[in-house]
Amino acid sequence: MGTARQNSSVGEFHMGIMYAFQATERGIQARAVPSVTEEHPRPPIQMQSVWTTDPTPIVLQRAEGLRKLRRQGMPEWAVAILAGVADRHAICPSDIASKRRHRPIVDARAESAYLIKAAKPVLSSNILGKWFGKDHTSLAHLIARHQEQHGLPKLVGYDVSQVRIRMRNYWRAA
Repeated sequence: MGTARQNSSVGEFHMGIMYAFQATERGIQARAVPSVTEEHPRPPIQMQSVWTTDPTPIVLQRAEGLRKLRRQGMPEWAVAILAGVADRHAICPSDIASKRRHRPIVDARAESAYLIKAAKPVLSSNILGKWFGKDHTSLAHLIARHQEQHGLPKLVGYDVSQVRIRMRNYWRAA
């Protein structure tokens, strides 16, 4: 009986050594497959430039503007719509989503917001506001004003005429 216990303890001891050997660096190297060395090393991969000519500052600014919009969470389909509007109005895409209030920029912003909302009518004003860096009511007003000016179908339930009356009464009382 003593020998059986001794054999079982030796077996357990032996298994412990095997496990430790398998987990050590020497054990990992002992089981490693020898690496294949190449007689002639491969030449490094040469990356071709995307630009056929040196990019102009305007092209670089446009690319940076599109990256900025993507960082704000705008999906690719919306970035494509916004980029198309920016190209038609000859404005940088980042200007459309900026705080600038110049008339051409505001008109391009209104058109792009309307077209994005028309593409996906279920988008909330909160999401559009986040993409454009604006408040949700500002964006609803922008879309409503654009659809009123151009006689387009209503996409938002924001009534611009009521806001104008309310603001007129506010300034008269002041």
